[in-house]
Amino acid sequence: MAAVCHYYGTANSTLQGYLQGDMVKYKKYFYALRPLLAAQYIETYHAAPPVLFDALLEMDLPEELRKAIDQLLEVKKRVTEGEENPQIPAIREFIERETARQREIAEKMEDDHNKDLAGLNRIFLEMIEEKEYL
Repeated sequence: MAAVCHYYGTANSTLQGYLQGDMVKYKKYFYALRPLLAAQYIETYHAAPPVLFDALLEMDLPEELRKAIDQLLEVKKRVTEGEENPQIPAIREFIERETARQREIAEKMEDDHNKDLAGLNRIFLEMIEEKEYL
């Protein structure tokens, strides 16, 4: 739950803060795509997502989205980081749709935080006790 909420929050804040206009910085797409794909990875594989964006792209993605991301990667090599460019509809639509879907998933998930800190407290106290004798 913590990871899904984190990924949803990151994607949503990028969508709301940087991807609303007709012209956008293409790098910002990656700030939304990566967390959304990572959340999908968790949903699909029930495991921690890979760090590398290319590894996330190995998942089964809709063909239109895959083509749009491939084009985005090519264009990104040629534009400057601060340059604004026209929205890419397939990517924008995916980000909007998937952000909304991840919000719904996160809202339905049970809190899976481990609130039992007894073991961590014991280890911490043991470490402090060892340092006192050194």
